[in-house]
This record gives sequence, structure tokens and C-alpha cells, in this order.
Amino acid sequence: MCRILRSEFITITISGGIMWDAIKRIKKYAVCGVLFTILLLCGACGGGAIPEEKKVTVNFIDNVLCVFSQKTVTTDVGNDITVVLHFRDGTDFSGCSYRNYSVKKTLENTKLTLHNVRYSERVGVSVAVMQASILYQANGGHFYDGREERYFLVGCVLNDSGRTNTQLGTDIMYREDHILTGWNTERDGSGEHVGLGSRVSLEERECLTLYAEWKKQTAVQNFSYEIQKNGVVLTQYLGEKELDELVIPRMIEGKNVVAIGRRFARGIKIHTLILPETLQTIEESAFYGGFQAEEIYFFDSINSINDMSFGNTCIKTWHINAVRAPRYRDASNSQFAENIDRLMATGESERDRLLFFGGCSMSYGLVSEMISQAFPDYQVLNLGVIGGINAAYQFDIITNYIKEGDVFIHAPEEGSPYQLMALADAEPRIFITVEGNYDLLVHADFSSTNGMFAAFENYNTARDELPETAYEMLPPMYNRFGDYIGKRPFEGIDKSFSDGEYRFDLSLVNDASIAALCDKYDAVRERGAKIYFSFAPFNRNGVALEDWETLEWLVFEAAYREALSARGYEVISQVESYMFPGRFFFDTDYHLNDEGAKIRTRLLIEDLNRVL
Repeated sequence: MCRILRSEFITITISGGIMWDAIKRIKKYAVCGVLFTILLLCGACGGGAIPEEKKVTVNFIDNVLCVFSQKTVTTDVGNDITVVLHFRDGTDFSGCSYRNYSVKKTLENTKLTLHNVRYSERVGVSVAVMQASILYQANGGHFYDGREERYFLVGCVLNDSGRTNTQLGTDIMYREDHILTGWNTERDGSGEHVGLGSRVSLEERECLTLYAEWKKQTAVQNFSYEIQKNGVVLTQYLGEKELDELVIPRMIEGKNVVAIGRRFARGIKIHTLILPETLQTIEESAFYGGFQAEEIYFFDSINSINDMSFGNTCIKTWHINAVRAPRYRDASNSQFAENIDRLMATGESERDRLLFFGGCSMSYGLVSEMISQAFPDYQVLNLGVIGGINAAYQFDIITNYIKEGDVFIHAPEEGSPYQLMALADAEPRIFITVEGNYDLLVHADFSSTNGMFAAFENYNTARDELPETAYEMLPPMYNRFGDYIGKRPFEGIDKSFSDGEYRFDLSLVNDASIAALCDKYDAVRERGAKIYFSFAPFNRNGVALEDWETLEWLVFEAAYREALSARGYEVISQVESYMFPGRFFFDTDYHLNDEGAKIRTRLLIEDLNRVL
């Protein structure tokens, strides 16, 4: 997305005496030497509640770079409003002043939908100047609209890391008896694979060529099937038991393959399983009796799938292609993909980096600007997002982008079995963290992660209830370092946010969990980084009474000092230093407010000064 260089706030007086606070944002986009100024005006009612109208009218503000199918739309209160947008060559949609919106882009136009419109207002659309472009080659495929060309060109708006999402593809092109598995930088598929909807890096003014990556489907005679009202259900696999690839057909007899039934394939051993975008259901025990696979390609069109669909087999490598528009791009957990983009982008610099990792106590509890000033020779990145889900895959993805000279500081939440590597099961929010770039999952090893398919089903079905968002949307309230910067008021009251239930669970500190944690550290160290262990902040007013009686946090610290030093890793902090009064926390016993984050950061700087 283009960067906002300046915002100005004005107050407009509306006839009738009602004061409206309006935001006049002048967005200046400096791209390829050209400066465009775009006016956005969004009405927000002020001065008390406005009575809800029976009818609402939305007026779209004129924009020289965009043509609206309708400039004024009137509808009943609570309805959605959809308009079609046509942009001038070299420009594209980048945002809307109405908060609850979604966009659907095709090669011809962009459909903008405003959801649940309850008040009459003026709505502005922001337009970004294309910074780069991607030439998509059909590479043997055909376009659904019948065009003779075998390619299409799409302009791109790059994020701050020089990254952009690719086209979904399956809504545009097809190839007889083949599955579209992604894009590739080489025509023969020997280059870099890019999942549909996932991200690529471009330089400004660059035109990148991507080729459709096709896989020929396994011959239809290898399957028994039933043609039902809603499509084809595969009932049995009749082919070889051991093979490199099994590519499930997308169509049989002109009908979409929509389901794989129970007891479909027994005891087959394959390297790669490829599922089509038409597939919606894989029943329990579809693959059973010793089924094995190393790698899977599938689409986020599947809504009915669980681990029993594959006989509880864990599959090591996941490729997810997008068919559906994202739903969680403005959710805080989706910040993980943005953090990894920054990690990738800074990896090309010669400067060493200070990389801070933990759960949300790290994203809420670090002021990276202070770190940057204290250690000016280093680039600083805050990679902490969420501690309540599997940390193993986060380690794997981060490790892929570690470089020589990095300093990796890990401060796991003391109460998180995931961050302490005592638990590595799947959880639906894994997929929220990578919705903006599913390709990140390729770098993780899921061969021992239980519950992945059930977690995906939970995630994907939950999206059915949510409005579409856009890849261009960014999670709010994060700065360029990855720090959470939303409002966190200082109340000055020493209180618990958990009714005194914050615990140091020493059952999480055992030989297996510490070995698993150190294995992840070893992988980071093998790439040339130094690793240091610190402690997450916690609320002394929230500590359980039982832990006060035994001083469990000191036992916790001693266990990690002894175990980590045996593997060559240094604990640089003291746990009691990060035991703060409740006044420095926000909404949990581990989310620091602004003042608490500053104190914690100063302590970390002192700890790091002793070792750097």
C-alpha cells in the first residue's frame, strides 16, 4: 500500500447547526517520480447520537482517477451498498473511508461493497498509483472469457517491504485435465513457486513475469465415482499404492469434483497429494489404513475436512492456494505476515539485526525506537504477535529468514505451553497469522503437529460469517518495527486482570519441552545468529497465592538457567526484574501499557548491554 505522508484534520459546519467532525486526509503518493494528491472525506457524526434513519443515502466523492457506476445510492438502513469502480490506467484501489467494506477485483473492474450502512454519509475512495506490474502467462491455459491472448498484465501496489499479493488465477483461467497449483518464475516450473494469492517481491517499476503452474490430473480411470446433484463424489481410488504424486481431478464428465467419500484410498504411500479448487468436502477415513504423504496442495475452498479425513496422519509440508478473498486482514494476529515481510526485506541489508520474539507480551511490551537508539548499529524488529498458539511453526518460518550476525532474543510467556514448547498442537489462529501470505506455511514442519486439518476447518468455516476484506488492508495499531501502539491507558491502580490466577506452571518445564525449545534455538544458531533468553513481563498483583507461598517464579528461572546453559544458551535477565505492579498493565496480566512498555524496554537494554 502507498504510504500516507501527511494527514490534516478540519471541522466542517453543516447547515442546521449540526457540527460534523470530518477528516480531510491529503494522501500524497510519490511513485516513479510522480506526486498525486487524493482527497478523502469521510463523515463521522459528532455531538451526540444521531437518530437512525429509515433510508440512508451514500454519496461517493468525485475522484479524477476513478469512475463510479453510481455516484449516489439510497437504500434501507442496514443494507449493503455495492458499486462498480473503473480506475485509470496505472492506478488501483487502495482503501475506503467507510470502515466496514470489502472489494472484489476482476481483470475488468473492482466491486466495492459497503456493509451494514446505517447512516447517510459521504464516502471517499483512495487510489494508489501502480509501482510495479506482474505479467501473468497462461502457460498452456485458457481464459474463461474466451480472449485469444495467453497473458494478462496487472499493476501492483507494493507494501513497505516491497511485496504484493498475486492473482488467485482459478477465477480467470483453466486448462483441460490439469490443476492450477500456483505461479512460477520459470515457464517449465523450475523456478520459484508462488501460491495463488500469496506474495512476491518486486522493485519499483519492475515488471515480473509469472507463469501458470499446472499439474496434470491423475487419469479418471483410476477412480470410482458417483455423479450427484451438486457434483461428483469420488468413492474409491483404484490406482497404484505407491507413487510420487496423486492429483485429484477437478472435473469428471463435465461436473465439478466436490467431495471425497469414506474409505476412498487405503494404505497408499505418496510424496505429494494435490487437491482441486472444486473440492469442498473430504469425509472421515477417506484416506486410511496406513496412508502416508509428505506434502499437500489444497485450496481454501474446502470447508469440511478434519484429521480423521487422513487417518490422523500428519503431513509435513503444506501449500494452501487462495480461492476466497481474505477475511482477517485487519485482525491483529495477521500482523505476523507483515513482520515476516519486514524480516525478509531487512535480510538483504548488511546491517546486523536485533530480533525480539515472544507472544503478545512482546508486541505490547517493547518500544523498539528506544532499542534502536540504544543500539544504532542494529536494525530492530519485533516479531512477537501471539503466545496462545503453536510457536514451533513461528520458529520455523522466522528461522528461514535468519542471517549471519543476527541477535535473537526470546522472552516466552511463563504461562504459555506453546511458547515454552510444551505443546505444539494446531489451533485455528495459525491460519489467521498467514492469511495474507499462505506460502509462509511451506517453511514449517508439521510432521508432528496434531490437529492441523481440524484447525483449518474451524478457521475456514468461521470465515463464512465474516465480510470480505482486501489484501491491501493492514492490521491497525502496529508501527514499522512491529510494536503494538494502540491506546493503553495508565490507570495507576495496582490490580489483577485475572483475579489472581496467573500461574508459573512448572509442569511445562521438563526435559522434553526444553529439548524441543533448544532444538529450535539450534536451528537459529546454525544460520549464524546469537540467541539470548529473557523473561516476559507479568503482573505481581495477578500471581496466584499458591505461587507466592513457594516463590514459583524463582524455581522457574533456576530451571531454565540450568537447562539452557547445558545447551550453550545464556539467560540474560532475572525474572523478578520483569515482575511489575498492576498499574503498568492494560487488559491482561501480561499486556503492558505504554508506561510499562518503556520500563520493560529499559530493562532489556540494560540486559543486552551486558552481552552485546
